[in-house]
Parts: sequence; structure tokens; C-alpha cells
Amino acid sequence: MLFDEYLNSLLMAHQFISMLPAGEAPQYTEGREGYYWVKEMTGNSAKTVLKLDIRDFSQQGYRDRMAFLQNLADSCATLWGESTISIQLDNRYENVANSLEGEARFPIYIAKEAYTRNNIAMNAIPMRGRL
Repeated sequence: MLFDEYLNSLLMAHQFISMLPAGEAPQYTEGREGYYWVKEMTGNSAKTVLKLDIRDFSQQGYRDRMAFLQNLADSCATLWGESTISIQLDNRYENVANSLEGEARFPIYIAKEAYTRNNIAMNAIPMRGRL
């Protein structure tokens, strides 16, 4: 996101951050809860760039979070003026589990089958994701 104009863009960026859903930051989540992660803010009072990542554990949840950011930026543009904010949304991250669905799940099947054939109880624990 880029904050620009004669308004204090640093204060605008802080206000934008404050409008993110309370409690939906990495430090307030556990397990498979999605979040917004403010990663970087650079600039000065004339121009500020804010970088965020989003994380969700379903494709629909991810899309909903992307839409929320777009709607928030649109609302801020209405509030502050059309040329005061621009947003660029990129699909930078997708849950690894999404790539292991359908036929691509074969490696998971093989691993589970190997455990079963060797009478080993498999205790798979996802790292903030799903199996």
C-alpha cells in the first residue's frame, strides 16, 4: 500500500493498521486461525509504504482476507481522497496443504501407508496448517 499526498501519510498508515481486525495478528492466534501480518512500514510524512501478509488455512478465507484489504483501502480512499492511497494485492503465499489436494495428495497417502505396513502409529502434527 502506498500512502501519498499532503496529509501525513505516516499517520494514515497507522490509522489503516488500526482498522485491521483486532486479535487477527500472528501473536494473537494459534492453531489454524488466519491473520493479517504487518511486516514493514517505510517512508515519511509525505509518502509511506506499508507491507502486509495475510495467512489463512482455507482458500475461501484467504480470498475473504484479500477482499477485506481491498475494501478497507477503498473506504480509506473515500475518507481521505481518491489519490491518497493505492493498494497492490499479490498472491504471494498459498497454504502448502492446498497443493496436496486431490491427486497431488499421493505422497501423503504413501507415507501413511508405509507407517501402517510397518505397524507404526503415525502422529502427524501440522505446523499451523492442516494435513
